[in-house]
Amino acid sequence: MHRIGRMAAATAFAAGILVGEHANATSSVTLYGVLDDSLLYVSNAGGHSNFQMSSGGRGSSKWGMLGSEDLGGGTQAIFRLENGFDTNTGKAGQNGALFGRYATVGLTNDRLGSIQLGRSYELLPLYLNPQAASITFGGGLATHAGDVDNVYGTYQLNNVIRYESPKIFGTTFGAIFSPGGRPGNFAKGRAYEVGFKGDQGGFSYAALYANINNPATTLWYASADPVSGSAFTNPLSNTVYAGYASAGNYQVYGTTLAYTFGNSMIATVLTNTRFGDVIRTASTPFAGTHFFRNAELSYTYQFTPAFNVGVGADYTKGDDAHYWQGNLGASYLLSKRTYVYAVVVAARANGIDSTGKPAGPDLLGQPGSTSPNEFATRIGLRHTF
Repeated sequence: MHRIGRMAAATAFAAGILVGEHANATSSVTLYGVLDDSLLYVSNAGGHSNFQMSSGGRGSSKWGMLGSEDLGGGTQAIFRLENGFDTNTGKAGQNGALFGRYATVGLTNDRLGSIQLGRSYELLPLYLNPQAASITFGGGLATHAGDVDNVYGTYQLNNVIRYESPKIFGTTFGAIFSPGGRPGNFAKGRAYEVGFKGDQGGFSYAALYANINNPATTLWYASADPVSGSAFTNPLSNTVYAGYASAGNYQVYGTTLAYTFGNSMIATVLTNTRFGDVIRTASTPFAGTHFFRNAELSYTYQFTPAFNVGVGADYTKGDDAHYWQGNLGASYLLSKRTYVYAVVVAARANGIDSTGKPAGPDLLGQPGSTSPNEFATRIGLRHTF
């Protein structure tokens, strides 16, 4: 009995030390989120005009948690959980994943940088979209044709190991590696990306290269990899590049450069997207390798601390299709956390799209236009907490 009592006392003492150490460590958890809803009009959505409520006009509605714990010596343990959802229906985004936008845990050090593990965005949107019209004023309507290069961040990656350096002369270097996790085939489902971003004076800049194998299942939520000559449940609906969903490899090169002067900012984003080793299936008619080259130019002006206006133009060239788009957007702050916004987009397309049909504008998240011309506008409210 005495021995058991002494053991219990020792255990309690040790537990007390651990609890005390944990209590003394600096840690925090932050809850955050965004609610974004809008009224959207599209002149031709699958052959008919459409007026609807539309969630996430300037970026997805979402909620999440950020946490950190000070481990000493300039090192912290960090985590992030983030869920996207539709404001109008409550439905989870990212194909129904509970934390489909982020589910990461990692370590960060002031001198060595940070490493994070889990589900995450690609570096593409993290590095390229801060200067893109879709982020600065246009939202989803202003993405490059169908978000073919994923600069807007329509899709995320699983099984990510992500490293970012501390800033070195104003520049941060980053890399992502995802091993894929396919038994017996290390390269299947593998993804890697390298890039940098930074700012010097009034300039901000970024460049990135992404390489993803088997993107249908690795990136686009397909239930199974495509097989040549067989039926394939295509995970993509956007005709700009749905016909290339059976690609064996997906690569994107991208650069951005912006200059801020006074209340103005002028920015350009250039991308080259490659769908390699596409196989012919029942829903993807073209085999081989296919390219999209995109050029975007935009200008934003801050009239007052509360009122911002942006205008931009975007051109995307596919193998046999051309997509032009003009974007105009404005936002007005009602408070530090709430603003109203309006976006107007005019788009045109010609040639043959990836499915072998006459190309038409195919705005992100909307049915494709049956006309070569399309007009869309939305008015919305966005609140951050």
